[in-house]
Amino acid sequence: MTIIYLTLCWAGGIVFAELLDERWPYGIAATILACLLVLFRDHKDWRLYIACGLFFVLGGLRLQEALPEKSPDHIAHLNNQGIVTVFGVVWDAPDVRETYTNVRLKVDEAIWLGQQQPREGLVLVRLPANTDIQYGDRLLVTGQLFPPPELDTFSYQEKLAREGVFSIMQSQTFQKLDEHQGRWWKQDLLDLRDQTRGFIEDALPEPQASLLSGILLGDDSRLSEEVRDAFNTTGTSHVIAISGFNMTLIAAIVKSLLSNLLPKKSWAIFFSLVVIVLYTIFVGANAAVVRAAIMSGLLIVADGMRRKTYAPASLAFAALLMSLLNPYVLWDIGFQLSFAAVLGLALLVPPADKAFRRFMQHHFEKSAGGEASKFLSEPLVVSLVAQV
Repeated sequence: MTIIYLTLCWAGGIVFAELLDERWPYGIAATILACLLVLFRDHKDWRLYIACGLFFVLGGLRLQEALPEKSPDHIAHLNNQGIVTVFGVVWDAPDVRETYTNVRLKVDEAIWLGQQQPREGLVLVRLPANTDIQYGDRLLVTGQLFPPPELDTFSYQEKLAREGVFSIMQSQTFQKLDEHQGRWWKQDLLDLRDQTRGFIEDALPEPQASLLSGILLGDDSRLSEEVRDAFNTTGTSHVIAISGFNMTLIAAIVKSLLSNLLPKKSWAIFFSLVVIVLYTIFVGANAAVVRAAIMSGLLIVADGMRRKTYAPASLAFAALLMSLLNPYVLWDIGFQLSFAAVLGLALLVPPADKAFRRFMQHHFEKSAGGEASKFLSEPLVVSLVAQV
């Protein structure tokens, strides 16, 4: 339970720092609490209280360190300054829509008022539909820079700011200058993903091809609205979402195969974890997928050590690790829904299953009730687990 308490305090510190919106001396407070923790290391109760306080302060410090500082060379200083030409590299897979394509451009230079100058930062650039642009392409884009808008339903500006984007651009003209300027390993994985999608599209008609791409690659962008609405109406949209079920299934298959080929079990565990990491990047590594990957990895390690996992503790560790890497993940709706669903299953399904079994055995013969409850409850539990 200690990891749960520490994670709650860590997350509380992050949320507190975000709501406070001021710079506090978190570093000094963390140093004092760390010294107190050393002094009271032999006092079990005090040690836990001080550790919780330390994690609260460290959470606030982590968010403070993650606050995007706009340096004098940041591209956002050219927002609303007229026509600008920016040079940069496409830093993520393009977001292809029916009428346009969004790309995130990591800018390194800009031309403004006839002067070429070094610049830095991310720009969300909107290009025409069906534009042949890939991750790692170096582009020259001309247009006007604007801050992201405030929408009626939510703050689009705040959402992009948490992702380090302070400028958007509707391109007037653009030119591809070079290719393969991104990270080589990410480029290779995205190329493999595109090749796999192309193979699926060549082998199957629609909507089967888009459906398999969603199940295998986590890419539902090509699903028609009719098919998407059908899944939503029937409550089966989890079929086309990458979840812990997918992760555990893939890792278990790899571990089972490698266990028979490698001389040591630890090697099979290691390579299973490698497969989970690669598959996570392969399918896009959104917050829900990363959460599923971490928990699946813990399950595999625990099985190799002949230990049982406690779902709330595993979930707390996943939240702690993810928010350590990016504290703004706590505001990601995918993370919130995934976290809540897993927590609900972990806390509610076991007692509900026991109550259902007792009910069946009480109203029917013991053997018949046990078999009937097993027959009815297992598919339900599997279906619920598959959704997260």
